[in-house]
Amino acid sequence: MRISLCMIVKDEEKFIKMCLDKALPLVDEAIIVDTGSTDNTINIIREYGDKVKLVQANWENDFSRARNIYLENATGDWILVLDADEEIIYNRYKLITYISQAQAEAFNIKMINVIDNQKKQNSWVYCRLFKNKGYRYYRPVHEQLDVDREKIKTLAEDNCKIFHYGYLNENLKAKNKIGRNLSILIKDYKKNPEDSFICYHIGATYAANGEYGKALEFLTKSYELGVRFGFGSYYFELVKRLSEVISILGDNKLCVDFILDLLSDDKLKKFTDLYFIMGDAYYKLKEYKLSIEAFNKCLVVGDAKEFPGVSGRGSYSTLMKLGKIYRELNEEKLAFDFYGRAYEYKDNLEDKEIREIEDYFRLKKGFNNRIGVLCRFDKLVGK
Repeated sequence: MRISLCMIVKDEEKFIKMCLDKALPLVDEAIIVDTGSTDNTINIIREYGDKVKLVQANWENDFSRARNIYLENATGDWILVLDADEEIIYNRYKLITYISQAQAEAFNIKMINVIDNQKKQNSWVYCRLFKNKGYRYYRPVHEQLDVDREKIKTLAEDNCKIFHYGYLNENLKAKNKIGRNLSILIKDYKKNPEDSFICYHIGATYAANGEYGKALEFLTKSYELGVRFGFGSYYFELVKRLSEVISILGDNKLCVDFILDLLSDDKLKKFTDLYFIMGDAYYKLKEYKLSIEAFNKCLVVGDAKEFPGVSGRGSYSTLMKLGKIYRELNEEKLAFDFYGRAYEYKDNLEDKEIREIEDYFRLKKGFNNRIGVLCRFDKLVGK
């Protein structure tokens, strides 16, 4: 069984060596389509010699066209797709054994988007490994593979997962990914204004750029079209983003009502992020009891496995929220408890969150007689 690594790149000198060093031991060949790099990307690729086939192509504002070029050049039995700003982590023996025995045309791989100095991560699964049987990509951006979704399985994380660094703020700004993608999407939208998928991605792109009014317009249209004509695999991301945007724009009552309606659907009842967003909306409405109930539900469900979720919403981020609420309610014992539990995830917390916990414990230490909790804090901070 041979595996072909396939990539399209442009000006990826920052990450491409990391990507190739991790991926090449897994595969038998690599085909990289460069769409006009002007930095050191091509020179780095050539350092790998014959194992990497470099194909240079003109950029035509269409990612599917570029991806289909590497499909035409791949000779392996299976195709593994990566972007240059991704790092694949795998157990080669387990992965090869599993895919050689599984009855599937393609596999989803867990994607972990690293955001904001690696403190927060957003995860979902994407079809990145598939049989080389003539499948093709379509859509000019957020491209899709024409494989039957019923024939796609999902790989366990201990077999394979991918870390994606392209959503770090510095990388988005440096490469103007938002502006580039939005331009392509709007052009596609003018041709297909009733396409829920396109509307979703336009809304998500506006949200990523902080243009929440425009984001709401397109996310709402995507949802309405989906209700009428059916949703695709983007449905879970859509309802999450739509809930967040409604809350950001200040209509927290509508946000709560929308999420409560969503949660009447059994398939969404373990969607941790929806409870987290609802808990935050209740908090902004000063409905503290209902906020606490929603955040406790996050802890019960835990970090989302089968849904696109932000890391920590089933654990440390929710513990921080509960600590803050109980602090505001002057329920010190509970504030100490939840802040203390959050502090145990110190490596995952942002610096401002760590300071919030430490300042609170120091503030209360001088006059609070709950020695057990305070000793626990001293132990955590290494005193």
